[in-house]
Amino acid sequence: PMFTARSCKIPLQRAAASCTLSSVLTRTFGQPRNFNSVLISGQRQASTLAGAESWLRAKAVSGSKRIFLFNLNQQLAKQNEALAMEQMYVARVEETFQGLQAANCHLIVDERSEYHLQAACLTLAAYRVMTDQLNLSKTDAIEILRRCMGDADSLGERAVRYSLQVCSKILSKDNYDALSATSRQMADVDMGQAFAVEHEETQERTRHVSKVSGCFYHSFFARHGAAELTGPIFCAAEAALFEKASGLTAAELHRGRVTFRLDKTLARGDSHCRFTIERRRAEEEASA
Repeated sequence: PMFTARSCKIPLQRAAASCTLSSVLTRTFGQPRNFNSVLISGQRQASTLAGAESWLRAKAVSGSKRIFLFNLNQQLAKQNEALAMEQMYVARVEETFQGLQAANCHLIVDERSEYHLQAACLTLAAYRVMTDQLNLSKTDAIEILRRCMGDADSLGERAVRYSLQVCSKILSKDNYDALSATSRQMADVDMGQAFAVEHEETQERTRHVSKVSGCFYHSFFARHGAAELTGPIFCAAEAALFEKASGLTAAELHRGRVTFRLDKTLARGDSHCRFTIERRRAEEEASA
């Protein structure tokens, strides 16, 4: 509340001195011009951080594409069917990829889905070139694609993986907490808006289930007549990313009395994909 010199019952000189001090403090700490300067500075810093994040995400996308095409060139060089013309086939893959990406750009709903679209288009383009032009069997082509996906180690992908690790460690008290935190973070950091994910957990916090009822890859490949690509390539990669993001080895999970499994997938005809994290019961520990 505002008080006058009379209401405070202080001498007029003291009131004047108080007003002077107040004005000095206001000019020093609360003057609108200074405040706006700080606000503008903060906005600039936020803009710089947003720009850096956008740059990092762009590098993640472009870096993953380079890694994939490099791996594909290496794998095709080992195939007799390529007749030492692997670079020509890689160029055809890139040309096919560009057409697929342009035709499906409407599927980009957030920054992460840009990566998902690129990965799906690269996979489908390479699959078509290998099966249609190189006459490789679907089984052999899928195995080559698995090797091409490999262990994505671009700067951006490491950033995504490490951010998941940091979040899970900060939010966790034990291995169960680490995995359940990772599961929740994956929906936002890795999957993004192109996936539909729900989380369920028992009141006793002994079982956490993440249900994916909408999968970008499953929908994309089914729409393009190549549903066989989802399971062996992307379901496997998602499970591997989950384990890497948690920062926990199988032995550590066992010692921590926690199990993790991907026990349902859309690719196998289930109604959803299901990631289950569960604390082992005492009788299960005794028999292990």
